[in-house]
Amino acid sequence: MKIGIILACYNSIMGNAYDVLRARRGDKDLRGVDLSGEVISGADLSYADLRGANLSEAYLNYADLSFANLSDANLSNADLSDANLEGTILIGAYIQNTDFSDAIGISMDSIFDKKESSGLLVGA
Repeated sequence: MKIGIILACYNSIMGNAYDVLRARRGDKDLRGVDLSGEVISGADLSYADLRGANLSEAYLNYADLSFANLSDANLSNADLSDANLEGTILIGAYIQNTDFSDAIGISMDSIFDKKESSGLLVGA
């Protein structure tokens, strides 16, 4: 029980530093992580489970998100330019003002202006 309390204190002090560390070392189970505003450009997040993750205002340019599950993730104002999104699942993802420029595996024709969930499955 003491370990749980220590980890809770650590997380509250360090903010989302632990989530950033997990993403940078290539963990695949990243459900619900808070990576908002973080710079994780070029990270290998292929096949990662990022369901419900907060990636708002994150810098994911040149990241490999191929076949990742981003269902219900918050991608508002995130930079996914030049990212690999082949096979990425974006069902229910919040994508307002998300930068998909030059991303691989996504067609701008499949991105439409909608303020709520998009329901996209990219590269399918």
